[in-house]
Amino acid sequence: MCIRDRIYVHPAGPTSGPLSDGRRRALRALVAYHASFCPRLKVVSAPQGARPTTRDALERLRQKIGANHLLLLTYSPGLNRRKWSLVFIEKGETTWLLKEECTVPEGGADWSELEDALSVLLQEGAARLSLEMAPGEATPVGGGPDEWLALSKATDLERQGKWRQALRLLEEAGADGPPFQLLRAFCAVPPSVQAGDGFPEVEGLARDRLPPRLAGLAGLLEAPAALSGDEVIGRFADYLARFPDSARGYYLLGLWRRYAQGRSRDALAAYRQAVRLDPGYLPAAYACVDLLAAEGDEGLLAEFIREYEKRAPEKSLLEKVRSRAGILPPG
Repeated sequence: MCIRDRIYVHPAGPTSGPLSDGRRRALRALVAYHASFCPRLKVVSAPQGARPTTRDALERLRQKIGANHLLLLTYSPGLNRRKWSLVFIEKGETTWLLKEECTVPEGGADWSELEDALSVLLQEGAARLSLEMAPGEATPVGGGPDEWLALSKATDLERQGKWRQALRLLEEAGADGPPFQLLRAFCAVPPSVQAGDGFPEVEGLARDRLPPRLAGLAGLLEAPAALSGDEVIGRFADYLARFPDSARGYYLLGLWRRYAQGRSRDALAAYRQAVRLDPGYLPAAYACVDLLAAEGDEGLLAEFIREYEKRAPEKSLLEKVRSRAGILPPG
């Protein structure tokens, strides 16, 4: 599995006060997307509720979550505009920083200028760290805080297996950039195959404008309707060789193995690998439970639940998986 540089994004808000939770979340979604054009760069999160307000507190948090780098975002309010300051800080053997600034209209619904500044900053940071950036980064996605917040919320719903709710949220947001199109296409697959309607035809995902990991996922979504069975498996093999830590990649492989090929054991192996990679990704855990329950394999189902008890990052997730399996919580 590839070792990835870890960066913590800290939207510090305006000089006059803190940002709202929604705006912080939208900014993190924006940065995470653009940072993914550098496959070696991974945006990491702070523990829930962490709100460092001093440099010392921020440094302690960075060390606690194991981040190599910091990206700070602040803005100064002005007359009908906001001046944003973006700072990339390297915390390694030597400490250095890079800075970009931009101006965004006050209350504007378009963060393209912010995207441009972020793109330049990340490219400069990656070059300074000798990290490769994929082409396509220079093209802004478009949209503003409401759209990026919707993308963040819809992604969380997708991680819970709530695909129809995620689709409704994306439709209401009305954004049509590449990451929004991709998430809509992804969320349409599980309900379709589980209803017996097969893999939906997917096209027009602008793979050349997506970061490598997401462009590869787009290729997996497009493959079932466009390629032969052997070619589809070849595409999965290529993608998972390049991104062996992709839980979504293994989950899609499991869907293909079960619903397109009828190979339940191979599907289960793919689902379980997705759970090992990301225990918080509920669609994969639910898929394991559903497949084993459908086959009446109570022994393997009990074994999977015992494994998941050790891996579940939160008690609430374990309770959801146990409930899916028809197991009442203890006590």
